[in-house]
Amino acid sequence: MPRPRALAILLTLAVTLPLISMSAGAQEQENEIIRLPASTPVYFEILESLTTRTAKPKKDAQRGYRPVKVNDVVLGSVVEDVIVNGRVLIEESAEVQLRVGEGTKKNRRIGRKGILILEPFMTFAVSGQRVALDGSLMTEGSARTGATITHGILWGGLGLLKKGKAATLEADGSVYQSVTAFPVEVRIADE
Repeated sequence: MPRPRALAILLTLAVTLPLISMSAGAQEQENEIIRLPASTPVYFEILESLTTRTAKPKKDAQRGYRPVKVNDVVLGSVVEDVIVNGRVLIEESAEVQLRVGEGTKKNRRIGRKGILILEPFMTFAVSGQRVALDGSLMTEGSARTGATITHGILWGGLGLLKKGKAATLEADGSVYQSVTAFPVEVRIADE
């Protein structure tokens, strides 16, 4: 009696083991892993207009500008699929997160201009994985030092209160470039 039972067990294993290994192989094929190299370009746009001016928030809000300061997070959107080996690894319209950089300055007295620095730091792959970004973009307002000097001469010390222009960045569909900071293994699910 023990022999038919052992034979039945062996026969069951002989039939089921190949099926189990085939299904594991199918799962591996369904979840292909593709390496997204460092320094791969990512093109994006910002989604809201920004300003370094903080003195007139109501006026800026009416014009559609959001006042920002250092370390604020600003949102953008990928404008072009990132494709590696014929596969989309970062989809168009994926969220891009940007941080307002350390060198950002609001416009000041004596005609000093505002400076706005944005540093893209993260987006998301099709698998939902975070992808670190590197790069920065900068815009400046205009200095009014000549006007400030003239006003200082005409009105004395009050002329020195003249401020430079704030730095602004409009959400006008302009496209900016960043790059991936590190290589990332992206898991792609076959459809």
